[in-house]
This record gives sequence, structure tokens and C-alpha cells, in this order.
Amino acid sequence: DHLYERNFKFLILVQIILALGLPIIPKIAIPFLVITYLLIALRFRGNFNGGSDAMTMATLLSLILIFIFPSQGLINSIGFYLLSFHCTLSYFMAGIVKLKN
Repeated sequence: DHLYERNFKFLILVQIILALGLPIIPKIAIPFLVITYLLIALRFRGNFNGGSDAMTMATLLSLILIFIFPSQGLINSIGFYLLSFHCTLSYFMAGIVKLKN
């Protein structure tokens, strides 16, 4: 914990810079965003904000599939389908819970 307390602000700054660089250098930014995300999750011993963090990881993993195999249409489709399925299911379940409550 002490290591992360000293470097946590730096880690967040690195994530912001990578996020801003995502449209320019996606093949470099995406893997490093996953690494910084995992380091933050390790610091908090898991997802620290629930659904939004799970959605962030699903998005990053889908983008990794898309950029690792850029010329293969099927893999790109799987990445987008994975992301679409996860988003739809997450927001559908959240809506059901809100209606129930």
C-alpha cells in the first residue's frame, strides 16, 4: 500500500496521458492502459468502483482484440460483439434492478 500511495497520482497521470494519446497511438496506448488499470485494481484489491470498472476492462479487452488482429475481420467482429454484448447486458440488468426498486 505504501508503494501505491506514493505513486498513485503518477499512475493516474500516466492513464490520463495514455487516454489522450489513444486516438493517435492506439497500438501503444491500449496495452499500457490495461497495465495501469490492472495496477490500480491491484492497489484496491479488485474492482474499486463496481460496474464502471468492469465496463472499462471489457472495453479495453475488446480493443486489444481489435488492434492485435487488425486485418482479420472475424476477430474484429468478435471484439465489437463482445463489447456490445457486455454493454447491453450491463445496462439492461441495471435497468431491471432500478425498475424493481
